[in-house]
Amino acid sequence: MNIKKILKPVLSIVLALVLGAAVIAMVGENPLSVYRSMLLGAFGSKMSIQKDSCWKPARIIWSLQMKN
Repeated sequence: MNIKKILKPVLSIVLALVLGAAVIAMVGENPLSVYRSMLLGAFGSKMSIQKDSCWKPARIIWSLQMKN
C-alpha cells in the first residue's frame, strides 16, 4: 500500500486536533479534558452510541442534499 495514501489523512486529523487544542487553550480550557468529554459524550455508554446511530442516517441524507 502506498504510504502517501495513509499519511495524508492521518496528518490531516493530527493537524485538526492540534489546531482545535490551540483554540481550546486560547479560551482557557484544558484541551485534553475537552477532548475526553467529547469522546465520553459520543461513545461513553450504550445509550450514546445508540442515539448517535439513530441520527446518523438522517445526518448523512441531509448532508448529501446540501451538496446538490
